[in-house]
Amino acid sequence: MRGRLVVLLGLLGVAAGCGSGGGTPAAPAGPFTLVSGPLVTLVCLRELPAAAPGASVERTALAPDGSMVAVGNDAGHVRVFDPVSGTQTSALTLPVPGTRWNGTPSGQFAVGYGLQLTGLAFLAGGAELLAVNGYGTLVRSAAADGTVLATTELPVAVACIAVNAAGTHLAVGTDRGAIEEFALPGLAPVRTYRAPDDAGLVRFLRYGPGDTTLLSALHHYNPEDDIVGGLTGTVLNGGLTRWDTATGALDLRFGGPFGTASAFQDPGTSEVLAGTEGRVGHVFHGTTGAALQDGFELHAGLGPIMVGGGVHAASCGFRSMVVVRAADRALIARADRGARLSRFTPRSFSSATATGRYAVGRQDGTAAVYEVTALAAPQLPQIVALDDLLGSAAGIALRVTGELVGHIDQVVEIAVSHDGRFVLTRDASGQVLVWEPPIAPVTLKPGETASTTVTALGTNLGICPKSPARITFGPSGDTALARTASGDLLRIALPAGTVTQTVQVMQGAAPVDVRAALDVDASRMLVASRQGGLFECNASGLVLQVLVADEPVGPDLPVPMPFSTLMHWPDGQILVAPRAFQPDLGGTQAPAFFDTVSLTAGSQLMEPYKDGRFAPLAGGSACVLGERFGRRGLLVYTAPTWLPQAGANRAAPGQGFSGIGGGSLLGAHGTHLQVLREQAGAIVSGALAHGFAARATAFGGSDVSGRGYVGLANGQVMEISAD
Repeated sequence: MRGRLVVLLGLLGVAAGCGSGGGTPAAPAGPFTLVSGPLVTLVCLRELPAAAPGASVERTALAPDGSMVAVGNDAGHVRVFDPVSGTQTSALTLPVPGTRWNGTPSGQFAVGYGLQLTGLAFLAGGAELLAVNGYGTLVRSAAADGTVLATTELPVAVACIAVNAAGTHLAVGTDRGAIEEFALPGLAPVRTYRAPDDAGLVRFLRYGPGDTTLLSALHHYNPEDDIVGGLTGTVLNGGLTRWDTATGALDLRFGGPFGTASAFQDPGTSEVLAGTEGRVGHVFHGTTGAALQDGFELHAGLGPIMVGGGVHAASCGFRSMVVVRAADRALIARADRGARLSRFTPRSFSSATATGRYAVGRQDGTAAVYEVTALAAPQLPQIVALDDLLGSAAGIALRVTGELVGHIDQVVEIAVSHDGRFVLTRDASGQVLVWEPPIAPVTLKPGETASTTVTALGTNLGICPKSPARITFGPSGDTALARTASGDLLRIALPAGTVTQTVQVMQGAAPVDVRAALDVDASRMLVASRQGGLFECNASGLVLQVLVADEPVGPDLPVPMPFSTLMHWPDGQILVAPRAFQPDLGGTQAPAFFDTVSLTAGSQLMEPYKDGRFAPLAGGSACVLGERFGRRGLLVYTAPTWLPQAGANRAAPGQGFSGIGGGSLLGAHGTHLQVLREQAGAIVSGALAHGFAARATAFGGSDVSGRGYVGLANGQVMEISAD
C-alpha cells in the first residue's frame, strides 16, 4: 500500500510541476545532430522536460544497455524515460523521513542536502532502480512502472553512491570522509573504507575495471571547527583515492589536481582519467598515481566519462561538450553554444559505456540524452584538392588549391617552413597536425588529387588560444619546437611528427617561465621568458648566457613585455620581436635582427607598434611590420638599414597577414580575403569579393613555395596560391 501511495504522490508531483500553470509539458525535442564526422557523430536523442519549475536535476542514470534513462531533481522526484522516443515510463517521489541526525558531525549537510536526491543507479541489468536522498532514505523500485520493492533507512547520511558492475555491492559516500559498502539486495553491511586522515564530504564514487578497485574523491573540512566553534569549517579540496575492494585498504593516492568530481579507469591502458571542479581533465598513471606530463587538459566541467567505441565524452562546462579519442586523448569533436548542446548549466552527467550514450541533467530541471558513435571508417586528416579561382586584386591572381581537413576547433596558429615543405597547424584545443603539401603550386584537372602526407602530432599542447606563437621551425626546416601549456618545450622531428625530446629550460636551479623558443642550430636555442628576458641555452635547456635580463615590474613598467616572436629570417638572421613595446621605455624592447653565430643584436625597428606581426618579402631583403587589427597599418622595412620605406597603410588586414612570395601578402578582414603587394616601398592593397563562411583566425605562408594558408574559426585551413 505504501509503495502505491509513493508512486501516486510521485505522479501527482510530476503532473503538477510540468509546464506552466500545471499544463502538460512540451513534447521533448530530438533527435538532432550536433557533430557529424570526420571521426565521430554526436547526436542528441532527446531533450527531456522539467518535472517541476525551479528544481534542478541533481542525478541522472542510464541502464547498462542504454534503453532507459532516469532523471532525478533536488526535490526528490525521479522519472524514467525511453531515451529514443522520450516517453516517460515511470515516476516516484522519495518519502520524507522523520528528522534524524544520522551521525552527521555538522548539521549543515543534513539541512542543505537531506531531502535532495544524492544517488541514482540501475540494478539487475536495468530492471530495478535505486534512489537515495541525503538523509539516507533509499528506495528500490521496478524501473518499468515505478513499483516500490523496498524502502530502507541507511544508518549514514548519503552524499553519493556507486553500484559495481556485477550489481552485488553498493558503495555509499558519507559526509564524514568514510565510504560504507553494503551487499545487494539486502543491504547488509560489508566494510568501511576510510583513511586515517580523511574527514569531509565524499563527492564522487566509481568502481574500477573488474570491480577490484573503488575510486573516490572528497572535500575535506574541519569538523571540530564546525561543532565547537560554530564555524562553517575550512573547505579544502581533497584529491582522488583508489581502494582495494577485496581488503578495503587504501590502494593508491593520486597526485593533483584536487577537488576531483569524476574519474574513470581505462581498462585498456590502466590510465585513470579525472575531471576536476576546476573544469580541467587530467590523466594519471594507473600504477604510480603520478599525473602524466602530457595529460588530458581539455576544459571538462563535469569530468571525462568513457562511452565506448574508443572515445571519451566530457561535459565542457557551460553549453559545450567535447569528444576525445581514447588512444591519444586528442580532441576529435566539439559541440559549442550555437549547436543547442546545453542551453542551461549542466548539473549531472552519466553514461552507458557499452552503448555510447550519456545523459546530462541541467540546472533548469530539463535533461538530455546524447549518443556518440565512432565511425567505422574514420576520415583521417587529409588535404582535399581544390582548383577554385578566387579572383585578382592588387595585380595578384589567387587560387584555392587545397583544403586541409582535420581540425574540429578554431585554428589559432599556422607555422610554415621557409621552403614550404612542412606546415604545422594548431587549434584552440592544443591539437597539432603536420602537413606535407606539394612543394610547387599545381593546377589540378578534374579528378586529380595533390600528393600529400599528413601526420597528427602524438601530443596535445594544451589550450592556450591567446598565444599565437607556440611553434617555431629550426633553421633546416626538418625540426620544430613547440611550447606546451606547462611551459616545457617539445622538439619535433619532421615529417614523422614524433617528439624526440622534452626540454625544461633552467637558469641554474631555477626554471625559466618560457614565452617563446627557437632552435638556433643543433646545439643552441634562443628562449624568451614571460618576464621579458632573452636567453641563449644549450639543446638540453640550460641557460648559457643572458642576452636581455628579466624586467622587474615597477611603476614605469606595470607588466612585463616579453619577446613573443622569434623566427629565422630567409637571409640567415634571426628576428626577435616583442608582443608590445614603447620606445621611451628603452631600446632593448624593440624588434631586432640577431646574428645567428654570436647572437648579438643588429638593426632595430623602432616604430611604436604594439602586438606587431612580421612577414618577409622578396627573399628576406624586405619585411612588413603591421599592428594587429590594422590600427596603425603596415610599414615596409628594407635591408641593410632596416629603416621604414613607406608610411602606414590604413587598409591593413584586420585579422593578420602572411607573406606568400614575390613581395605579396595575404590577409583578411572578417570573412573576406585581402591581397597586398609591396611596390617601391609602398603597400598596394585590394579586397577580394569572395568570402569564407567563418572568419579568419590564423595565417601562414612561404616566400619560396608561393603558397599561403588561412585558418578559420570553424577548423578549416585553406591553401591559397598566388599567380
